[in-house]
Order: sequence, then structure tokens, then C-alpha cells
Amino acid sequence: LTGEPTASLAVLRSMLTNADAADRYRAAGETQFGTLVEAIPTPDAGLRASLLSAIVHGVIAERYLLRLTDLADAAPERIIELLRPCFQSLAAPARTEPAADQSTEAPAPARPR
Repeated sequence: LTGEPTASLAVLRSMLTNADAADRYRAAGETQFGTLVEAIPTPDAGLRASLLSAIVHGVIAERYLLRLTDLADAAPERIIELLRPCFQSLAAPARTEPAADQSTEAPAPARPR
């Protein structure tokens, strides 16, 4: 987050528009993704790792390619500070909580669309 990742941005642009580039990117990242999945001690570790990956890719795309929001100019330390609880939550061991349909809490009101 401290400097524009020029090579990564070129790969990101390519994989979004070219199926072969996307396949190469997935193949190159399989080992790293597998390591991340193994480090998350939950039954849904693959989904959690995918969400972490999506957040990282989204931050990079928004910060360096789209530059549409405050994220483009935010201090790296502030971005990390705000994302840390999200990353920690996704990487944490699963808690034993009742399923949503077994909860005793009242359902949240519907949001207008």
C-alpha cells in the first residue's frame, strides 16, 4: 500500500479481460491460496480465504486503478487499521453460534431498496 504495484496492476488488468491471463494468475496463486486456507482453522476456510483475497484485490483495484474514493489518498496505516478487524474475524477459529434460523433474536427490519 505504500507504492503503486505497477507489475501487479498490469496482471490485474490482464486477468480481468483475458481468460488465459486469469488462468495463469489462478495457477500462480494456487500455492499461496492453499497456504492461506490451511492457516484458517475453520470448516469454511476456503470461503474465508476467498473473501480475504477479494478484499485485497478490491482494495488494490480501487486504490490504484479506479481512484474513485478516499481510498486512493488514504494513508496505508489507516487502511490497515480499518481492515485489521475484518481480516482477524475472517482468519479466526469458528465460534459455535446457533444457526440463524434457530436464533431467539427478533429479525432485523427489512431495508428499503
